[in-house]
Amino acid sequence: MIINTNVQRAVLAPTQSMTLAGRDLEWQSLHAAYEYDNHQIIYVWGAPGTGKTHLVQTFSDYLQDNSLPVLWSSVRYVGSTPQAWERHLSRFAEAHDELSGERLAKAMITRCQRQPFCWIVDAFDFLGAYRESIMQLTLELQRHGAYIILTGRTSPFRLWSAQSYIRHHVHVIELSDWEPELSREVLAHRGITDSQVLDIAIHMAQGRPQLLAAIADGLSVLQDAAIPSENLSFMTHPVDLSEYLIEQICHPGSRRMTWRAGQSSHSIDILVAAASLVPMFNREWMTRVVGRALVNHYWEDFVGLPFLHSYRGGYYGVFSQLRPHIAASVQKTRPWTWEHWTRRIVAYYLGRLESGLIGWEKAWQLLSGFIRPRLGYTLFDTTLASYSVIWSHESTTQGTHHHLHLTDPDGRLVAESTGVSDGSGILHITEGTGNVTDPQITRKIVSAWAETFHQYYQIIWERSHLPSSLTTLLASMGFSSDDHQNWSLEFREMSFAEWIANLVNPPHAQPPADGVGTVQRILQAIRDGHDDFGEPVKQFWNNVAAWDSFRPWFLDALHSLSLGEHVDGKTILVLYYLDHRGTHEELAEVLHVSRATYFRNHRNALEKLAHAVFD
Repeated sequence: MIINTNVQRAVLAPTQSMTLAGRDLEWQSLHAAYEYDNHQIIYVWGAPGTGKTHLVQTFSDYLQDNSLPVLWSSVRYVGSTPQAWERHLSRFAEAHDELSGERLAKAMITRCQRQPFCWIVDAFDFLGAYRESIMQLTLELQRHGAYIILTGRTSPFRLWSAQSYIRHHVHVIELSDWEPELSREVLAHRGITDSQVLDIAIHMAQGRPQLLAAIADGLSVLQDAAIPSENLSFMTHPVDLSEYLIEQICHPGSRRMTWRAGQSSHSIDILVAAASLVPMFNREWMTRVVGRALVNHYWEDFVGLPFLHSYRGGYYGVFSQLRPHIAASVQKTRPWTWEHWTRRIVAYYLGRLESGLIGWEKAWQLLSGFIRPRLGYTLFDTTLASYSVIWSHESTTQGTHHHLHLTDPDGRLVAESTGVSDGSGILHITEGTGNVTDPQITRKIVSAWAETFHQYYQIIWERSHLPSSLTTLLASMGFSSDDHQNWSLEFREMSFAEWIANLVNPPHAQPPADGVGTVQRILQAIRDGHDDFGEPVKQFWNNVAAWDSFRPWFLDALHSLSLGEHVDGKTILVLYYLDHRGTHEELAEVLHVSRATYFRNHRNALEKLAHAVFD
């Protein structure tokens, strides 16, 4: 193979107008690599929303402005099948028909020898099985003077984990998130100077350029509309600034102001809403929660959203500054769906624990956020500002002393606690110091100790004057107290895994005796415009939920649950009870079904709805 070492290129001098904010070094690196013959292939990578495509697209525009040929190949538009790429490349190679294999490679090399070009492959790591063929072609073209730029979200060490010879030819440019001061300068340049608004925007964006741009666009709309940012109201839905910006991020230009996870026209909202349940997730987790069909259809668009953290291109998490806001909106508008997802997640994590795929400490970390004595209330809220736990250990003649130190986000010590184990399988947790009357601090201390419970068969919380917040918490976790001083938890007849499984069971109360009749009365009350659903519903809801309104729960179940095939049971219930569209006999004729079929579907729908609401 003859290597072309004498390719002449025009000297490019990036102008100030083309220098991207916060990307000066990356721009200069792209430019410098272009000036050298036999340069390495460039791989620009980073998390979603760090501006990879914008950077290389701007560079492509600059090359073309200087009359230099560029082949732009985006996996999102070309596709990932060999046939699609062969058709795409054959057109660029000016072939008379579609080429493949060696013939296509020769045609591309001939095109490059005639006039060297820049080939940009955007979202290269999404190419799938054809990625290896494209990589081999880029190596061939690079030897003949082509300038190759690849972009992706996957770490190069994962992308070419066992191919060091390829990494030798690749120069990596990693795009990181912006520092807060740069974000502040960019927003100020856009005319956003209010200090409180700036702080909210910077915290939500987390230095992600694409996300910051979306937030800035939303804020510009508010400024143009002269609406006070702290009291927004579009249509009939009042929201705060954070909710408004999340709407702008997820649906640019939107004025809906209501999180509509579960609506068929916005199915990607379902993935966003489900992701707000946990700090981290992956594709398998999401498939278990919302279903394979939905994930397969929307996954690529979803993981392209700019407010996700990624780990080596495979694991993701919604920004911690966004999770509480999204979660609050979803729980308010889709409470039944939220609980339905929660039960699936709990089952998934328990299954991984039982199969040995996760350890005991990890099991507690994953499952503790789902301990909910009542709907709408969790013992350990994983979305709250985090405290840091620092352990130290000391061996004495009495046993091993385990010292727990709790610090706030600024590194200040806020509480301490000590436990002693003597090798007999018993852990004695003794007096603590600090602000242990703060419920959030108390929960963090208890949660930290709970990660170690699997090592013992008995835990004794030794304290004579426990605050009520701590005794309530211990009682909810299965501790018992006979002398009102020491609280004890034993793993003798019950294993640690069984204990966790019991803790994460959904809240339960005695359902109404006549479920079907109760559901009918609820539907009639909603039809009549009041919330007097009857005493059995009131008693059930007071025992199972921590919030007052039963109506959102019931309506979410009605609209989200599958209530039968053929003539949809949901259709029957809505038409008869809520829309007043006629008698049962009239509706049977309208729906073109026999009365027997109609009444059977009607009864089945009521039974399924009663089961979903009260079980």
